[in-house]
Amino acid sequence: MKMAREGDGKRKSKRRVVKWAIFLVIALLIVVLLGRALRIAMESADRSSCRNNLKQIGLALHLYATDHDESFPTGETAAEVFGKLIEGGYLKEATGSTYDKYPVYVCPSARADLKAWKRTRKLTDETCSYDFVAGLSAKSPSDFLVMFDRSAEHHWPRVAGIPLLAGGKGRFVLFVDGHVSWSTEEGFQERMAWQREMGKTIEEGGEYLGFEEGRNRVRCKNHLEDIARALHTYASKHDGEFPPGETAAEMFGELIEEGLLSDKSSYPLQIPVYVCPSAMGGVWRWVRNGRVPTYMCGYEWVSGLNTESPPDFALVFDKAANHGKGRNVLHADGLVSWSTEEGFQERMEWQREMRRRMEERGEYVPFGDWREAQSEE
Repeated sequence: MKMAREGDGKRKSKRRVVKWAIFLVIALLIVVLLGRALRIAMESADRSSCRNNLKQIGLALHLYATDHDESFPTGETAAEVFGKLIEGGYLKEATGSTYDKYPVYVCPSARADLKAWKRTRKLTDETCSYDFVAGLSAKSPSDFLVMFDRSAEHHWPRVAGIPLLAGGKGRFVLFVDGHVSWSTEEGFQERMAWQREMGKTIEEGGEYLGFEEGRNRVRCKNHLEDIARALHTYASKHDGEFPPGETAAEMFGELIEEGLLSDKSSYPLQIPVYVCPSAMGGVWRWVRNGRVPTYMCGYEWVSGLNTESPPDFALVFDKAANHGKGRNVLHADGLVSWSTEEGFQERMEWQREMRRRMEERGEYVPFGDWREAQSEE
């Protein structure tokens, strides 16, 4: 009987240990889940504060522009711009979160910036959480970015390397017209590339294109830059000669076969690099079928050139229907430029004339001089 009682006691003791172990595991899971939920709630509040910060900054920029002939403050850094806004009374320094008073130029999700500000209590490049695009004004295109989170890491909280929020890295961005939106990091980088390209186009007196249309032009330019690298790598291995082939499809096939050019671009649609993103026929064939025949490639090619050819000769360029108003042109030296259709046709006429003269008598006349002579005739 005594041994039976001892056996029962041991079994009860083991059951108690198991019960307590289960209880502790459940309690630990609850604590972890509650902690994660709390972190997510805090980050959501910080995101809301960051958005409000940028809205206040946008209002201050436009108030400043009203008093300064539609111009935004000048400055090499965002800290200099904030300094002018605060000195002019357009922006209060001690605004920001409702639960902790910190300056409007500090993003609450930027922990390092927040710590730096609490240590110094001064406006410096180290305490400023935002970047500023210089040279814009209230008259700039409304969908240009004027200010944004300095780092995509601000709103990407992690515990033990595991992200707490879905959706990937990203930033809040302030547009020239004053509205604020969230952008993924990939979308932000793509928009900035478009903005730089449109800035150059506007400075040169060219036509402004909205983001959707302009983005495809920039993607097309990136395709041609990838093609340029592949062509020059090929030439370095073949005594300066570019691939043989009378058509662009044959040229692309040679580059892909040698492993110098990927069949896909790095964009979300993963379309082939030989399809211009603006050539929707080719894009939709790719989306629908997962492939597109090379004879549907979106570019044309000038055969018979090599690395010794004049650097401003056109080598690969858009088909006429891709963008409608002009073409991206890859030159023999690897540079890519935009040309109106009229300018492109004029340049191609010059190129054909120069190739004929070089073959017959070794004569070459730069494009500018040739065009001037043509106008005089």
